[in-house]
Amino acid sequence: MIQERVRLESEAILVVLRRVRTGEIKLVTSSTSLAENRRDSLPKRRRRSRSVLRMATVHVDFDEADIQRAKQLHKAGFGQADAMHVVAAEKAGCDALLTTDDQLIRKAAQHKSIRVRVRNPVDWAMEVRHDNQT
Repeated sequence: MIQERVRLESEAILVVLRRVRTGEIKLVTSSTSLAENRRDSLPKRRRRSRSVLRMATVHVDFDEADIQRAKQLHKAGFGQADAMHVVAAEKAGCDALLTTDDQLIRKAAQHKSIRVRVRNPVDWAMEVRHDNQT
């Protein structure tokens, strides 16, 4: 079951990246994404992630209000990096923040103050496909 989920998520991420390459959707990055990549202890994964981050067409710079918003989310139970990712997605006006982190998805669903949908890539791809067919 877990292997099937990983396979589906991997395929959904490839669909997202294809759409980024064609300019259909935009990939957003921030200093938090870049710092997480630098801290990754696995060189191969770090290289792959870096190549994906280079595809970003939007880079979010944080100001003091963003830092305060992230602190507010952190106090509400979000991890520090997750809070910064949410703030970056909100600031960039993203339709969705895609993650395979179930805990982040659940936490975001509990907080009505979050101004971005936090979705699993598989669920998001299915939603977008359904929206495009109607």
